[in-house]
Amino acid sequence: MRKKALILGGIIAISILFPQQKLISGVIPDSEQLVSLAYEPTPRKVVEAVLQLVEAEYVDVELIRGKEWQTLRNRYLSQPYQSTEEAYAAIRAVLKVLKDPYTRFLDPQESKDLYISTSIERVGIGLGVAIDNDTRQLTVSAIDNTPAQKAGICSTDLLLKVDGQPTLGMEITKVKDLLHGKPGTAVVLTVQRGQQLVDIRVERAAITGNPVRWNSQNSSRGKIGYIRLAILSAAAVGEMREAISLLEQQAVVGYIVDLRENKGGLLLQGMRISRLWLNDGLIATSIGREGKSEHRKATQTALTQKPLVILVDGDTAAASELLAGALQENQRAKLVGVRTFGANTVQSIKALPDGSALVLTVAKWLTPKGFDISRNGLTPDVSVPLPETERKVLSCQRDLIGTSADSQYTKALEVLNQLIQQ
Repeated sequence: MRKKALILGGIIAISILFPQQKLISGVIPDSEQLVSLAYEPTPRKVVEAVLQLVEAEYVDVELIRGKEWQTLRNRYLSQPYQSTEEAYAAIRAVLKVLKDPYTRFLDPQESKDLYISTSIERVGIGLGVAIDNDTRQLTVSAIDNTPAQKAGICSTDLLLKVDGQPTLGMEITKVKDLLHGKPGTAVVLTVQRGQQLVDIRVERAAITGNPVRWNSQNSSRGKIGYIRLAILSAAAVGEMREAISLLEQQAVVGYIVDLRENKGGLLLQGMRISRLWLNDGLIATSIGREGKSEHRKATQTALTQKPLVILVDGDTAAASELLAGALQENQRAKLVGVRTFGANTVQSIKALPDGSALVLTVAKWLTPKGFDISRNGLTPDVSVPLPETERKVLSCQRDLIGTSADSQYTKALEVLNQLIQQ
């Protein structure tokens, strides 16, 4: 099941990568990236700036040189714009020609939300929302240790209403707006759980997410370290480094890193975390405009060489796939679980003078062996589907994830013990 768009408690999850452009937390560009406009950012000038950026940097050169793009471009440049709303509607309309769900225009509020999202720190309920392409229904997942999770939201729930407003057909940005509000205020979610409709009251709070949680557990081969990485945010590298260092002090003999339900985030953070595990080898290759490539490698900065198993599932996407693929193809880790999502485009954030922004696809990345995962995702070394009955239990009882009640984790532990024995 493919999902068109993602929100993490109002956080838009995207992948941002590489090179010459400096990204502040991968979100709001510095002055070198700002569109240079020496005039008042009128609605028309914002339209012009977006079209210039697409033509200068969008990855698919042939498409933007095509007749359809040029026709629409000329049409929208010839129109008068009396308001920012008209300009923003025109920008979104012309971007549809690209047929790229990852390239999109953000109004000033959406741009601000994206900046805040990279630290997973904001006011909300900590609810992940996705639109199912087939049914158009909203599926949800509660981020660990947030109001949504504590209120009893399950990741198998379907979100039908927010404060009584039906969500079917609603724009995902509208859903985000309904979920957010002042700390201490409440929102009532109507969800479908199996055949039942359930109303759940959730109180909004400041969300300070910890992307990494970890513990040490006993196994037949000795103490092992379990690390669950929820999202590749700005804080993820530091927290992962701390987790590995503390587990090393406990003399663990191997590691399980859980990337299940990790929908990505900042691709640069995925590369940096791979370097905490990998001393040598290619991490990924970016393929940019007109086939220009750039290689990213390990830098002799691994914190441990102990055996490693990575848990993945169909929601492991983008930046987390880069991390998993780099470690798998360099034979640093075994993947256990099911095939991953398959998202490998690279986005750059372009801030515009009126506070809006353009999220623009500028490249795609390949695994160390040159594999394009956009069609297939990553294939685990050991395939372990999660039974539906078990998935339902784990979706509500999040504290059971990474325990003996979790069959994918149990298999990962078995594989890890085999690696330790070798």
